Amino acid sequence: MENERIGWSLQLHVLVYLSAFGLQIALARWAVDKAAFGNYAFHLSLAQSIAILAGLGVPTAALRFVSRHLAHRQGVKARRLAKRAYTLAGLGWLSAAGGLVLFAFTLKGPGFIGLCWAAVMIPLFGLRFMNESMAKTQHRPGMTLVPGGILQPLLMLGICAGLSASRENSLSANQLLLVATVALLVSSGGQMLWLVRAKIRYPSANLKHPGSEKPPRDFTTQEILRVALPMLLVTGLGIAMSQCDIIMLRWMKGDAATGEYFVAVRLSWTTVLPLVSVNLFAAATYASLWELKAIKDMRVKARLYSRFICLGTLPIALVLVAGGNRVLAWHGSEYLAAYIPLVILVVGQCVNASVGSTGLLLSMTGYQDIVARIFAPCALVNIIANACLIPSMGPTGAAIATASSLVIWNILLVRIIWKKLKLDTSWLNLLPGHMGRFEGQVPDYETASREGSA
Repeated sequence: MENERIGWSLQLHVLVYLSAFGLQIALARWAVDKAAFGNYAFHLSLAQSIAILAGLGVPTAALRFVSRHLAHRQGVKARRLAKRAYTLAGLGWLSAAGGLVLFAFTLKGPGFIGLCWAAVMIPLFGLRFMNESMAKTQHRPGMTLVPGGILQPLLMLGICAGLSASRENSLSANQLLLVATVALLVSSGGQMLWLVRAKIRYPSANLKHPGSEKPPRDFTTQEILRVALPMLLVTGLGIAMSQCDIIMLRWMKGDAATGEYFVAVRLSWTTVLPLVSVNLFAAATYASLWELKAIKDMRVKARLYSRFICLGTLPIALVLVAGGNRVLAWHGSEYLAAYIPLVILVVGQCVNASVGSTGLLLSMTGYQDIVARIFAPCALVNIIANACLIPSMGPTGAAIATASSLVIWNILLVRIIWKKLKLDTSWLNLLPGHMGRFEGQVPDYETASREGSA
């Protein structure tokens, strides 16, 4: 059953990626030039980054707490908590959007309109992130992926095709941002309606175990924020790891270099398709099993997930390294220079996939404070490395800085999981006899509860 669900998730992720890939090629060709595409990519990344930060870490915290309620079949409490989470995060998104608009009014020049479009997209991206978290708690891959991953790209393709035909195949950055905003509004709103009208689906991991505790009570807003704020720090540092390269590259090298590098970044994400497919189920599954103190089941799940990620990641990485130039040429000959950054980023993502769902697992089991303490120096290293390498090496320097930080971060986290949770999420889990390494060892549930649980 689990294999079928992960396989279904992977198929959906492949469709999502193909939709995004087709959209990326079309936009790169329909844009006026590489600089216009880079300008569009910068404002899109800016809106996503601010939306993640302005959500105050609430979507991730809600994923954890709602999963705990669903593990005990407390549907009413889960819905009540979800409504409070939407309200808390919504205030943050609207405040951030208003702040960005005010900042845009202080600027003079063409950047004003782009920042205004980014401000409009902030609450829409935020709504998307919260919707996806709530869909994950119920193991609904279709509800999680289809609206934003398939519907939105198709809408953008249709609208851009119409505009391009009427404007002789040339679209400005602001026109691309307008299309993205409209498609995001339709897809996120539709996803919200789908989520509200759907019946609650309880995860299959809600079986009772001898060590399971009594059902949790209602969590207060203060308790949610107590867990959300460390997760916000983790999320903010995650932005420093995954988005600061694009933002700093645009600042130091301009729109053309940003457009080139953006294509390499998006292609490298293909490497972790198996990992994100697993994470779609792993978050709620790990949170539920931890709530029930079913460590043996967690070890079995970790081994299953490791096998799936390993078998899926390696072929994708080989294809990208061997055929990367040809794939880049589909975007236009001016993007061929992104091949070296692409290979570097693929290597970093392979290491990321090889250790499994590290940060996610620690956050779902109450160790988000430790994740933040490890993430902070890694994010700082990433920012400093980008600042040092981008001026002399451009997109290649940004790729080296990002991939190196990603490798350091994952190695540190997997060691913490070994020590704190007594299980292994890495590909080492597949070696004969390695699964028995932690046999008889029990995690410290009480420490996790004090560090990150209400």
